[in-house]
Amino acid sequence: MILIMIDFLLRFAHFPLCLWLSYTMVDHEVIKYTLLAYPKAASIPDSFGNLPLHLSLRAGKTWFTGVKEIFEAAPHAIHVQDRTSCQFPFMIAASTRWNTDHHPVEILDTTQYEIESSHQKAIDLLELTTVSELLRRDPCVVDSKC
Repeated sequence: MILIMIDFLLRFAHFPLCLWLSYTMVDHEVIKYTLLAYPKAASIPDSFGNLPLHLSLRAGKTWFTGVKEIFEAAPHAIHVQDRTSCQFPFMIAASTRWNTDHHPVEILDTTQYEIESSHQKAIDLLELTTVSELLRRDPCVVDSKC
């Protein structure tokens, strides 16, 4: 059912991927199926000129939750600076956490703390992997000699 809806929106309504990516809760499967149905959607900027790669990173997506598929559909986007911040994609990925509002969680016991700590380590690893993968694909963005 979801494939039919995505196909309809993309082919007949010209629904841009960047509109979906403005919502942080867009499912990875939706991104994947959207790009399978219409890969050019990854190259269509929003009304401010930001590409879906930029928007997905700003929404907190990681390499394993949609960024990889967007990059593969529009590899040129890795060389494009975000229109809002003038940052390259790896910079957005590295700074996303600090742009969101995180509130400390009151820890009630040791077990809860261990669960929270383990969960945070997994999130950190996903974020670090995203930055690393983007830099591996375009190391020249940090070297002015390239």
